[in-house]
Amino acid sequence: MSNSPLVRGCFPEFSRTPREGRFAYLRKGQMRCPDNVAHNGGWYNKEGEKIGWGDLSFVDAVKVAQELDEGEMFIVMLEHDSFWRFARQIMFIGAECKTAPTAEAPGKEYVALHARWVFEKNRITYVTNKENVSELHAWMLKHMPKPSRVDDPTLTFESKLAFFQRLVGRMPAGKELELTTREY
Repeated sequence: MSNSPLVRGCFPEFSRTPREGRFAYLRKGQMRCPDNVAHNGGWYNKEGEKIGWGDLSFVDAVKVAQELDEGEMFIVMLEHDSFWRFARQIMFIGAECKTAPTAEAPGKEYVALHARWVFEKNRITYVTNKENVSELHAWMLKHMPKPSRVDDPTLTFESKLAFFQRLVGRMPAGKELELTTREY
């Protein structure tokens, strides 16, 4: 394991101060170009703890997957599932909203049900229930940086049900099962 694990608070608030080490290019609240993996997405570890948030470009995704240690997961949820579902007092600016205490650590089950992207050592996975992923795959290949090294990440797809089982270690039940089979 590296000396900078993916834990709550491991990414600083946005600042222009240069950082050293692993994931030095990531900051909470960062903004990227329109063609990105997730706009204002929430970033989580495999324990279901929020480690940061902001835009992630495809270049960021590749770098993260290259820098992760074996067994680590960097999970990305879209803005609605990682922030607005937890908003309890809505303000004009999202950053001023009051959120539920569970927003910072919603747990493995919640993260597994709402994950959109999963980055692992040299692997980028899009979590979906779409039957036909050929159009999606073509779009992703168009926007991903072209592989230039042997250790560039592999792009894969995984169903929500399979990812839930892999992260949580059990079959989903009740409402969870409904959420893992709905197509979006």
